Amino acid sequence: MKVAITGGTGFAGGHLAKQLLAEGHNVAVVSRPANPRAEAMNGSPRITRASCDLSAKNILAAAFAGCKAIAHCAGINRGLDNQT
Repeated sequence: MKVAITGGTGFAGGHLAKQLLAEGHNVAVVSRPANPRAEAMNGSPRITRASCDLSAKNILAAAFAGCKAIAHCAGINRGLDNQT
C-alpha cells in the first residue's frame, strides 16, 4: 500500500515513515524544500518525495496520487528560524 505523510521528515512523520517502510509499504514523503532530513531519505525505491509547503495544491495532488492513506503529521510545534 502507498501512504503519503505530510511532515514525513519530522519527529512523528519520520518514525511513521520508517515503520511503514519496515512493513513493506511505499511512502510518499511531503516536506519543506531544502530539508536535510529529506535528503537523507534518498536511495530507497519505495520512497517518493515532494518538497513544498501545504499550500502547493498541484504538488500535493501529485504526491497523493495512488495513495490509499494520508497521514497529516506536518505542523510547527515551536518556532525555529523563519519557519513560524
